Amino acid sequence: DDVYFVTNVQDKASEIPVTFRVKDSSMEKWNPYSGRISKILIYEETEKGIRIPLKLAPYESTIFVFRNGKTVDHIVRTDFEGAGDLNILYTSENGKHFVEQKVGNHVKRKYINVSGIPAPLNISGKWKLKLGSNPAKEINFLSSWTDDPQMRHFSGTGVYDIDFRLDEKYVNDNIILKLDLGKVGVVAEIIINDKNAGTVWMRDQKTDITKLVKKGRNHLQVKVTNLLINRVSAMTKPLPLPKEMLEHYGGPLDVTNLPREFGYDALPASGLLGPVRIETLKKVAIE
Repeated sequence: DDVYFVTNVQDKASEIPVTFRVKDSSMEKWNPYSGRISKILIYEETEKGIRIPLKLAPYESTIFVFRNGKTVDHIVRTDFEGAGDLNILYTSENGKHFVEQKVGNHVKRKYINVSGIPAPLNISGKWKLKLGSNPAKEINFLSSWTDDPQMRHFSGTGVYDIDFRLDEKYVNDNIILKLDLGKVGVVAEIIINDKNAGTVWMRDQKTDITKLVKKGRNHLQVKVTNLLINRVSAMTKPLPLPKEMLEHYGGPLDVTNLPREFGYDALPASGLLGPVRIETLKKVAIE
């Protein structure tokens, strides 16, 4: 088998076709973030190899596995965003779309009119925010903890809570909902209606919440954990060395040369910065 590790090493999304020097193969895509293994359905056979349209978020990685065997019926080109199988496609945009399918030795182009995809839903309003053991407070907009002098040097986990409503058009067997938290500093655990929806720890990472939401009122909780530098930057001297460690270190710590992190001012953004929204995809069956 041939295994390729592919990564986007730049701080912006990449969307280019990549040609792999393989032929007569069955193909799989291994998602290193979720562990999901899926068949590759959209590709083109060329003289140089198999060309796959590849879209990667900033610094995103993926794995392709090519196994010996014959290529099967597949999609050669399409402006749909993905495929569940040869006849199930996904898109986030209403309007006219096309798909070219290779069945046997024949390539057929089809045009499909898609409608009924609801607009993305912004989740905004009054949030409740609780930092560590501090009392919860109400905030009207999302911003970095470092923008508030009272929260600037907090290191730990902050818990955000908000309610939102979904109309009937969002709760449909053919509609897929993905939650986009926007910018997060640094790691976020997502809970929808008291059910865990996953953890976000990289930019542009979106979470499928289709099976966790319902028509009407829903509850979103986001637990965001930031870095230790926020707390360390507020220190002016090291914490006292515990008595049980004095013998190991041979005495108190040397405080003549303080670490450069003490008083560090250029702190990274912390907390949930957003914008938070639900993106919509429609599952379209092709005859």
